[in-house]
Amino acid sequence: MIDFLDITEEDLETIRTWRTSQPVTRYQYTDPNISEQDQIKWFDNIKKDTTSIYKIIRYKNKQKIGLVSFTEIDELNRRCVWGFYIGDEAARARGLGAVSTYFILNYVFENLKMNKILAEVLAFNKEALKLNHKFGFHQEAHYRQHRFKYGEFHDSYGFALLKSDWIKNKSYFEKIFSNGRKS
Repeated sequence: MIDFLDITEEDLETIRTWRTSQPVTRYQYTDPNISEQDQIKWFDNIKKDTTSIYKIIRYKNKQKIGLVSFTEIDELNRRCVWGFYIGDEAARARGLGAVSTYFILNYVFENLKMNKILAEVLAFNKEALKLNHKFGFHQEAHYRQHRFKYGEFHDSYGFALLKSDWIKNKSYFEKIFSNGRKS
């Protein structure tokens, strides 16, 4: 139902549109004004970065709906930081963020062989806070006045999920998401 594609040059304008749309930027740490040239430079940089992986999120083998990133990949300690967004408005409305999260976590623990996945969430991003809790992430940090956005400082929270915790919870989510009932 959900799979991940390598980013190609043909995807850059779509990603740039997503990255600069208000529904996406409201929860990013910055409000990017990205030119075509900036987007090309970003793409060139991520291709060279050995500690990051960026993928297009694709739904039902046809519709590109968003982007997922795995950064600060630490092979020795088998951990990474993740972030994602659903850029396609119709896909957001259908709840494909939660479905994508299930497949992303499988990818991290099965394909990337990570032991721990980390996330930072702005305190006012109620949907992401709820999503992290729903999937069994543990809040490991509370960063006070950590990010400056919209003219003021905002708290953020650090979350983590261990592979062992995911294994315990995976069958519950498998029943919900892998059979397509939540599509």
